Amino acid sequence: IFSILFRRVMEAKQHWTSGVDPRVLSATLDETSLLEETKDALRNSFGFSHLTSVQTKAIPLFERPGANAVVEACTGSGKSLCFIIPIAQKLLRENTAILRDTGLPRLTKVVSSVILSPTTTLTEQTAEVARKLLRALPFNLRVAVLHGQNT
Repeated sequence: IFSILFRRVMEAKQHWTSGVDPRVLSATLDETSLLEETKDALRNSFGFSHLTSVQTKAIPLFERPGANAVVEACTGSGKSLCFIIPIAQKLLRENTAILRDTGLPRLTKVVSSVILSPTTTLTEQTAEVARKLLRALPFNLRVAVLHGQNT
């Protein structure tokens, strides 16, 4: 099992380390298959008109059911949004379907996603990016941060 996992990680790493700066702008938001609500949130909350190269390549990978992906890119390339956007898209689709079928928004306190981070600093940074995106979406989606500390 370890050798299979290691081989997949190395294959993914080889794929993502092509020498291209991942911060380079790639697809315009209108060229993507993102939901209109997500595009509007990215425009209004982040001032985006384009996705970065790494986002254009990684978001479709994370949107596949049961998919696993390894994304390696430099700081500031937009990696956090690579997995936050697919989570938001999934929640939007689920909530839109419930609203359409019942006429009422989903009123629940169920945990929909869990994101694990290795440090408190990265946890807080990721949570802030998620909050910024989710605040701009039409449903009342929240972010909660839980972390351990030695102090």
